[in-house]
Order: sequence, then structure tokens, then C-alpha cells
Amino acid sequence: MSKTLLGSIVLLIAGVVLKFAAQQIWNKCFPSADVKALRQLAFAKPSFELFVNGVKIPTNCLVAVPQFGDFTTFSNATNFVIHLPESGELRIAVSNIGKGAADKLMIQFYAPAQHTNTVVGASWHPEAGFVGIQDGNLVSNPNWLHWIHVADFAITSGAMFSASPIYLKRNAQERVLPVILSAASKETQETRMAVLLDWE
Repeated sequence: MSKTLLGSIVLLIAGVVLKFAAQQIWNKCFPSADVKALRQLAFAKPSFELFVNGVKIPTNCLVAVPQFGDFTTFSNATNFVIHLPESGELRIAVSNIGKGAADKLMIQFYAPAQHTNTVVGASWHPEAGFVGIQDGNLVSNPNWLHWIHVADFAITSGAMFSASPIYLKRNAQERVLPVILSAASKETQETRMAVLLDWE
């Protein structure tokens, strides 16, 4: 093979590599409309704020799932108190502060099982409590009751969804009740908050 032919092949290969690299740089700096749209979709996810009776739950109330068998774990949360009216009405609302719509928004409500005077509307569905592994088996935490409310339409960016009210009837010996609320959608992981409920 002559040096001229070899040099031509090297130049040809180098030209292809450089052209590809240049195209990659160009696409990164000046993306097409299709690429821009895909990037926007990737970042256009919903994000949630939770409200109870019109009061926004602060982000320092985020809490992890209680360990199996624990009554509650509020180690990540402050003792943020929501005052309930004497009727015990609890209204949970979720605001979508993200850039994308929330499909199948699911609100979850957890309350201690010992508090049996909880009345929920037909739109709330009972579920097993917090689930954990015990002796190699998947079991629910018996110390918690659990209900789920699923929105039947997408919650657009900037919109708020309110679930039907829950009524908590106070027992004579009860003053403060720890509960856990959460919100999630098909596009997001669960946002879980812990608060204390107090009757006025």
C-alpha cells in the first residue's frame, strides 16, 4: 500500500471522526426543536405542596416511613401542629407547584390504629398500613390505619386538588394525634409529611 493511499485513508477516517464530533458539539450548543421539546418533557415533572385545612405543611415536616412495629417516627420532622375544629374536620389538599401535570395523583392518610373514631368519605379507600418485612414475610404495620384517595383527572401545573374531608372524633383522653400525609403521582416519588393534630 502506498504512502499516498494510506495517508488518504487516515485523512478520511479523521474527517469522519471530526465531522461526528463537530455535529455532536453543534447539537449540544444548538439543539433542534425536537430535542428541546424532549428535554422540556424530561424536566417538566410535577412537584407537590400539602395543605391541611388551608395551612401549608412546611418542608421540615418531611418524614421517613416508620420502622415496622414502631408507633411513629418523627425524627425528621418538627412537632408542627394543625388545629382542628371541634367537628374534627380534616381537609387535605395538594398543590402542584411543578412544571408538569400530575397524572393519577394519589393522596394517602395514615393514622394510629388506636384512634378508631375516624370517618372517611366513599372516595377514600382503606389499604394495609405501612408495609415491612418481618421473619422474611411482607406484613403491614398493625399500629397504623391507612387510606388512599386518587384523583380521577390530571392536576395541571399551578392547580390544587382537594380530597373529600375526613372527620376525626376525639376520644376523651386524646388531645394531640400524630398523623402522616403523602402525595404521589405516576411521574413522582411519594412526598410524605408528619404533623400533629390538635382540637381547638
